[in-house]
Amino acid sequence: MSGNIFGTLQSASNIAGSGNNIAGTTLSNLGSGQGKNSYWLDKLRPASFRGVPFGVLGAEIRFGRRNVLHQYPLRDSVWVEDMGRSARRITMEGFLVGSDVIAQRDALIAVCESPGDGKLVHPTLGEVTVGVLDAESSEQWDMGRVFKIRFVFIEGGKRVFPSVTTSTGDAVANAAKSADKAPQLDFATRAAQALRNGAASVQAAMNTAAIWARQQQRLVNDAANLRHLVQDTQYFVNQTLGRRFSSGSGSAVALGLTQLQITGAGSAALNNVGQAAANLSAAATALSADTTDGFCIAAQALSAAALAASVNPSDGLRLMSQAAVFAPDTLPATDSLGLGINAVASASADMFRRAAVVSMARASAAYQPLSYDDAANVRAWVTEMLDAEADIAGDQGEDDTFNALYDLRAAVTQDLTARGANLARMVQFSTAGPMPATVLAYRLYKDITRADQLVEFARPIHPAFMPTSMQILSA
Repeated sequence: MSGNIFGTLQSASNIAGSGNNIAGTTLSNLGSGQGKNSYWLDKLRPASFRGVPFGVLGAEIRFGRRNVLHQYPLRDSVWVEDMGRSARRITMEGFLVGSDVIAQRDALIAVCESPGDGKLVHPTLGEVTVGVLDAESSEQWDMGRVFKIRFVFIEGGKRVFPSVTTSTGDAVANAAKSADKAPQLDFATRAAQALRNGAASVQAAMNTAAIWARQQQRLVNDAANLRHLVQDTQYFVNQTLGRRFSSGSGSAVALGLTQLQITGAGSAALNNVGQAAANLSAAATALSADTTDGFCIAAQALSAAALAASVNPSDGLRLMSQAAVFAPDTLPATDSLGLGINAVASASADMFRRAAVVSMARASAAYQPLSYDDAANVRAWVTEMLDAEADIAGDQGEDDTFNALYDLRAAVTQDLTARGANLARMVQFSTAGPMPATVLAYRLYKDITRADQLVEFARPIHPAFMPTSMQILSA
C-alpha cells in the first residue's frame, strides 16, 4: 500500500515538472519567455497603409493556387486544372487611438479611397503592394477615443497585358512566296496557247531565258570578284556584329579569312549560279503548255542563286534591282505565229523581272539599316521597283500578280518602317578643321570604337584626316 502511494506521488511530481517545462517552452515560443525567441515581438513592424499608421489586433492571409475543378457526367474522378498562383488576400483588424483619432480616421479614409495600388506595411509580411477591396471603421460611446478598423487587401502586381507581335520579316517571306506563285499562273495563261503552235514559240522562250541568264551571270561575276568579296564580307560583319567589335575587327583579315577562302566562296557562288542557269536552259528546252510551272520555278531558282551569291544584302539589293530591268527581244509581227512568239517572249520577260523584284524584297528583309534615313531610302527603293512591276501586271489584266506584288509591297513597307523606327537619324555635322576618326568618335559618342562607322559614312582619304563636313548618326 505504501509503495503504491509513493509511486502515485512520484508520478504526480513528474507530471508537474513536465507541465512546468511545457509552460516555459510555450511562453518562450510566444515571445514572453527567455532566450532568442523572446525577441519575436521586436521583429514586428509598425503597420501602415500609404504612410498612415494604425494598430493591429489580428490579421489573416489567404493564399494558394487558382485551381479550376472539372467534373464530368458518369465519372467519379475529377480533373483539377492549375491556372497559376492565386492572388493573396490579406484581412486585418486593428484600431486607431488618441486625441486626434478622428483626424487619423479621415486620413485613413482618404488613402483607402485613392485610386491605384498602395504600399501596405504588414507586421510580419513587411512591405506589400496591395489594392483595397474593403475597409470599415467602427466607433462606440463606451470606447471613447478608440476606433476599430478592418481592411481586406488583395495583392497587386504590374499592369501587364498580353500582346501580339507580328514578325515583319516572316510577313515578307510569306508574301514573297505568294508573289512567286501568282506569276506562274499568269505565265501559263498567257503562253499556253502560243506554246501549242510549235517549236518557234519554245525557241523564243529559250532565247529570252538565255539572255536573262547571261545577264544574271554577268552581275554575279561582278559581285564575286575578289575586291567585292572582301568589301562584302567586311560590310556583312560590320552590319551583323556591328559595335560589338573594336576598331578594325570587322575586316576579313580580323576574322581569319584568307584570300583562298574568299575566292573559294566566290567560286562556289558562281558554280551555283551556273548550275541554276543550266537548269533554266533545260527547262526552256522542254517547255510546253504542260510544263510552264517547271520553267517558272527554274527562273525563280536562278534569281535566288544570284541573290545568295552576295554576302552583302546591300549588294544583293543592287544585283536584283539591275536584274529586274529586262526587256525581251521582239520583232514586229502581224501573223498569228509571230504574235505567238512575241507573246511567249514577253510573258517570259515579265516572269523573269518578277522573280528579280521578289528576290529584291527578300534581300530587303535581310538588310540591316544603319539609320532611320537608311531604312526609309531602302524602303522607297524596293517599293518603287514593286510598284513598277505591279503596274505592268495591272495593265495586262493579271490581277493575281498585281495583288500579290502589292501585298508584298505592304509587307516590305511595314518591315523596314518597324525596323527603322527606333534607329538614329542622319544629321549634318561640321568641324573647324580635319581631325582623326577616333578623336571625332569620342567627341561625338564618347566611344572610340565607332570610328570605323564614321569612316564608312565619310569615306575620307585617310582616317586621320576626316572631312570638315559630313553626314553622321545623331546618336
